[in-house]
Amino acid sequence: MIFGITGGIASGKSTASARFCEVLQAQLFDADAEARRLLDEDPQVQRDVISAFGRQVIGRDGRADRPLLRQLVFADAGRRRALEEILHPRVRLAWQLLARDHLQKPGGSPLILDIPLLYETGADAHIDRVVVVGCLPETQLQRLIAYRRLDEPTARRIISAQLPLSEKAARATHLLWNDGSPTAFQLQIDLLAVHLQALAAADFASCPPS
Repeated sequence: MIFGITGGIASGKSTASARFCEVLQAQLFDADAEARRLLDEDPQVQRDVISAFGRQVIGRDGRADRPLLRQLVFADAGRRRALEEILHPRVRLAWQLLARDHLQKPGGSPLILDIPLLYETGADAHIDRVVVVGCLPETQLQRLIAYRRLDEPTARRIISAQLPLSEKAARATHLLWNDGSPTAFQLQIDLLAVHLQALAAADFASCPPS
């Protein structure tokens, strides 16, 4: 099976993904990690980014200056779209190739796709079940300021640039709500992980013998 995980920034997707991988012995595709890899390591991506944003966005160490890029793209919707046009097709190709290989090996471990813009990019059409991790916008804002050291205007712009969590939750197969204690969130994750494990086992049992 292919499970998708999405939600708002600072909602707890990474925590849920790590636990699901542990319980399900699943393979994980992290869209954010792939985007970072492309920015730091792909020469064509770096040339395209420099063309769109200037030489200063790639540091002397050859890696992207992500704080500067974040400042630029979330201050200007046109620039945000320009960066998305560079990165999104490549990220999409990476997970699609992984999913294709996964589907050619029936009976294997599940594949988990952690894609923050899963609904925005139409990835949900290729996924068996989608888990949305959510919390209140006020909680997102507090976490972005406290843990990621973002200023409040930037944090608000990032939150507003994403599809509202209410819409994601309405379209989800499963919903995890991370507005309480870490213990309560962990219990939700574990309960859902057991359920997903049962679904994956049933899917494995239905596969014809090779």
